Amino acid sequence: MNDDFIQWVNTKLSEYNWSIRELSRQTGIDASNLSKILSGKREPGLNFYLSLSKAFEEQPERIFRLAGILPELDREEITFQELLEIANRLTPDQRQTIVDFAEFLAKKHRNEASEKS
Repeated sequence: MNDDFIQWVNTKLSEYNWSIRELSRQTGIDASNLSKILSGKREPGLNFYLSLSKAFEEQPERIFRLAGILPELDREEITFQELLEIANRLTPDQRQTIVDFAEFLAKKHRNEASEKS
């Protein structure tokens, strides 16, 4: 596990105002094992990453990329992934609002493009 990922976990703990014990409660992973993993004394398993994704409300793919298990995305893919993660946290009505706005922007872009030709 890379240092950037450990820093990311520590930042999330601060954002959520959680201790290792609270993270343990949220993930179901023993607090001493969490401490060993986050200090680099123990290698995490798949359950660790999946439990973190649920506790921090992140997509597992994002956790795997942050941890260096999956390759990084290019900037365009990152933007798309960010949109998906945000949309995943919204209500169905809010997601529909985003779809409606995206359709509006696409139509506007098509109209502007046809006016230029």
